[in-house]
Amino acid sequence: MQTKSINYEKSKDLQKKKVSILKRLLCFIKDIEKTGNKNYLFGKIYHKIFYTSMINKEIKLGNISENSKVLHIGSGPFPMTAIQLIEKNIKIDCVDNDLNAIECSKVLLKKIPNNHLVQIIHCDGKNIDYSKYDVIILSLHVTPKDIIIKNILNSVESGTAIVYRNPRSWLNKFYPKYYPKKGFGKIEKVRQTFGKESVVLYK
Repeated sequence: MQTKSINYEKSKDLQKKKVSILKRLLCFIKDIEKTGNKNYLFGKIYHKIFYTSMINKEIKLGNISENSKVLHIGSGPFPMTAIQLIEKNIKIDCVDNDLNAIECSKVLLKKIPNNHLVQIIHCDGKNIDYSKYDVIILSLHVTPKDIIIKNILNSVESGTAIVYRNPRSWLNKFYPKYYPKKGFGKIEKVRQTFGKESVVLYK
């Protein structure tokens, strides 16, 4: 009994450390993206290295086109997914629950061509009418991802694509990986660089 209690306490401590590390990691990433927001040259380089290839694969994976109605949950202070999509004349709504990230996004997008194709919304990812969209993208850091994806699957029409980012490799230590067990018709995965994978679920 005592051994079980000790193991339980160790498990709780380990979970607390993971949460603490994740929070610090998210703050670090937001700081980088805020730097990219203020220094557009740095932002373009950061975007090119870490996101351009990944987003291009996701566009193909989710069959995203000019006719798509796209929602991005967790767009952050430097909305790279939106910037890349509007370059291709694709409309997108961006949602984030961080008001500061929303304000940073709005300032940056004023400098970007085709910014009329983006709508920036301050909202929690759990409180959205998903039924208006046929492609929904979730960033890696979005939580609770399992609940949000279940809510989406229960709300959208057949054929809707849910594209989300999972950790792999070294990022497994910091982010939870999620694959739903039911509620979808098809699942595809694409390996990405820098410890990520993109997953698409078709309702």
